[in-house]
Amino acid sequence: AVVSTQSTGKDEDTGLMERIEDEKIECLSKLFTTVGQKLEKECETNEKKKMFEQHFTSYSKLQTDKASPYRIRFMIQDVMDLRSNGWTPRRQEVKPQKIEDIHRQHEK
Repeated sequence: AVVSTQSTGKDEDTGLMERIEDEKIECLSKLFTTVGQKLEKECETNEKKKMFEQHFTSYSKLQTDKASPYRIRFMIQDVMDLRSNGWTPRRQEVKPQKIEDIHRQHEK
């Protein structure tokens, strides 16, 4: 089968670009969630702090963009909440546990 690389319409291009942009925002959100605290701490000079603040401000403005899907807007809001809470998550992330650990927790 031959796959055409040509677009069939402008709307398809726009939809694809929006999905790509959403993926980039999602990746940036995950990056901020994972290493945001370390990035912010390592901004030793005022210049670096200002640059980090500019990038985070630009990122946070996307949260109010009505064109963004709700999923993306809530993801950005979660990162903003995380930062305002000192990079401490609201709830602890649930990770897989060994069965022995589960039994020990319930013995208490």
